Amino acid sequence: MVWAINLIIIAVFVFIIGMIKPKWIFFWLEKSDRLQVVMLTAAIFMAGATLFGQATREKQLNAEQTDSSATQTPTVESKPENVPNGQDLLSSFNENSSANAE
Repeated sequence: MVWAINLIIIAVFVFIIGMIKPKWIFFWLEKSDRLQVVMLTAAIFMAGATLFGQATREKQLNAEQTDSSATQTPTVESKPENVPNGQDLLSSFNENSSANAE
């Protein structure tokens, strides 16, 4: 997260300095203009904003995982009761209906 904040601060300073004297930012170019400064600072700002968003998201996910693991109570798994399948139900129905018919 610190890298993201640093990039955003750098973008602001580069923008301010570049709007005053573009040559100070692009000292290696013979001719530099303010549009180049705007494009450079926009790219730096977008990179910083993306890093900030990812760092915040990871921090939030880690906090949720920590909270869920701390509040989660262990459960005892119970064995399922013997549930009759379709054949058992059919045979018991046939037995009951034949006993009632007699």
